[in-house]
Amino acid sequence: MTFSPKAPVVALENVSLWRGQTMILDGINWRVEAGQHWAVIGPNGCGKTTLLKIVSGWLFPSQGEVSVLGQAFGACDMAELRRGIGWVSNALEQMIPPQLMTIGVVLTGKNAALGIREDPTAADLDQAMAQLAVVGCAQRAELPFSLLSTGEQIRVMIARALMTAPRLLILDEPCNGLDPVARDVFLATVETLVRRQRNLTILFVTHHLEEIIPAIPQVLALRAGKVVRAGSKAAVLTETVLEEVFGTPFSVGREVGRYQAHPRVSEDSIWR
Repeated sequence: MTFSPKAPVVALENVSLWRGQTMILDGINWRVEAGQHWAVIGPNGCGKTTLLKIVSGWLFPSQGEVSVLGQAFGACDMAELRRGIGWVSNALEQMIPPQLMTIGVVLTGKNAALGIREDPTAADLDQAMAQLAVVGCAQRAELPFSLLSTGEQIRVMIARALMTAPRLLILDEPCNGLDPVARDVFLATVETLVRRQRNLTILFVTHHLEEIIPAIPQVLALRAGKVVRAGSKAAVLTETVLEEVFGTPFSVGREVGRYQAHPRVSEDSIWR
């Protein structure tokens, strides 16, 4: 499948999703242009992961039109489209067979599987090692994946996702469970990807504003399945917008190029 470099990476028009009588997503309009990188924020249960399952081609909306990498849902080969999309999450990481070697984990990305279905070629092995080098884990190639630190494991999952040379990379709360050092190493890896992979668009799901690195300048804010605001960090990461998104007042600041946000929780609200 050929993806047009000029087409929007993501184009959603009036996208809604119901589960029975429950509205999960409600009239989502969102456009991601080639070369943009977005953070997706919102409280638990607001629809972030569901939205990105639609974007990645694993769910169809109940209503609305979806186009990803220039391919309209309902008029394209979905299996082929998914090969142009990488997905990294802690949930996927936990499904990896624990006995698999690190390089084996990366090789599974070639067929978007959780195991190795065929003997890898020399070219496959070279590519896997190259992707491990990109994320700073080449020296871990021959170790069992289960022996890696949590930070190393999530970086290896990025290497796995890169095996198909995706145009779109979705990072679904990738910093969950990382200590501060491992988190900053991971975020530095994402910065490196943005610099080196010019044809790659990144969608980064997070609850924590300090994880939105300078290389990710756009933010989509959701609440209860609806878009509250979409645009630049300066427009979205404000006290007014964050209060609307999370339902509580916030103090917002910036430090070393990153936003910091702290909810202003009163003593009365704690005991309510």
